[in-house]
Amino acid sequence: MANFTEDGSDVERHCETTDGITVAPIELPTAQLAGHVRRVVLDSSSVVIDMGRRMRLFTGNARIAAHLGTMRCIWPGCQIPASRCQTDHLTDWANGGRTSPRDGGPCCPRHNLLKNRGYTITRDHHGHFHTWRRDGTEIV
Repeated sequence: MANFTEDGSDVERHCETTDGITVAPIELPTAQLAGHVRRVVLDSSSVVIDMGRRMRLFTGNARIAAHLGTMRCIWPGCQIPASRCQTDHLTDWANGGRTSPRDGGPCCPRHNLLKNRGYTITRDHHGHFHTWRRDGTEIV
């Protein structure tokens, strides 16, 4: 991943999997040839803001983009790796949710089920997830 300033100058480069495992730069050309490298646009807070086209389900690039902000389930305290999580809309699709990185995140099956039983997960303008109980109090 490479980070750029607003004027387009290169600030930092590093390579890692969506689970946070470091990939040696020498392995990058092989990954590129195999099609395992994707373009990702991040804002100044390292929040994914663009990764291509939109669709109903988080599959392929949309799933990867929704998982890039975190390496684990977004439920507080859950240690399930994002690669083993489902990707769900923070605002349900039926209620106008969009299939965009900003409105999605990895939830393990157990916590995704709880989310659909009255709990709410939101993302603030810094890209941090917040989980709310049915009574409106936040789980920290």
